[in-house]
Amino acid sequence: MDIPERLLLDAILKRRTCKEFTDKAVEFDRVAQIILAGCHAPSAGNLQNWKFIVITDNKLLRQLYHHTMEQDVFNTAPIGVIVCSDMELSQRYYGLRGKRLYSVQDCAACIQNMLLAAEAFELGACWVGAFDEEKIASMFSIPDEVRAQAIILFGHPAQEPEEKKVKRIEDLIYFNKYKERIEKPHLMMRDYSKEWKLRAEEFKEKANKQAQKIDTQEIKEKVSENSKKFYTQAQERLNKALESLKDEEKSNKNKK
Repeated sequence: MDIPERLLLDAILKRRTCKEFTDKAVEFDRVAQIILAGCHAPSAGNLQNWKFIVITDNKLLRQLYHHTMEQDVFNTAPIGVIVCSDMELSQRYYGLRGKRLYSVQDCAACIQNMLLAAEAFELGACWVGAFDEEKIASMFSIPDEVRAQAIILFGHPAQEPEEKKVKRIEDLIYFNKYKERIEKPHLMMRDYSKEWKLRAEEFKEKANKQAQKIDTQEIKEKVSENSKKFYTQAQERLNKALESLKDEEKSNKNKK
């Protein structure tokens, strides 16, 4: 099924982690298509070393609450999928690096495809990576050469998720080597709206500084004017006092 570019980007930008589901059932056909989307993810050497355990038993899902650091999402999830990696297969082709790294990367890419497919079906999804690995392996009879990488929960969201706060892209990108930045990376991505916004902010800052200078000058002028008035008034009072003293002296001389 071809997905227009805009719809794909919308799904990426809209996707959120769902923490609570309704009791509405999820059609297994949709779950199958979500897993199929995961199977189309890239993998090292195209080994496709992922395996899936679909959990439809409600009691099993509720039991997982006790082995996943008591995450409440397991109390409402109608269906779950354990994504596993065949580490033995990865090691056979790529050695220890395949076992420790490629098997994890392959499943991560697979899971991301599944999350986006769920978004396309207007389903909520939650990627859970914190769980008691030994207990999960025992509960679901997972062999030693296979490792549970994540538990993905699906269902109809009980509420609208909160808006996601994303870090500024210019704080995350380096060019040609680590920590090497360019002054305006947004221009390389042709984000001219950001440039105009920055210029508007610079103009506003300059205008504020200019206004502060004008205010400071006005204050200085006002203080200077008040000082002059005070000095003039003080001088007038002093002159009056001196004249008064002179008059008294004259009067005293005349009396003698």
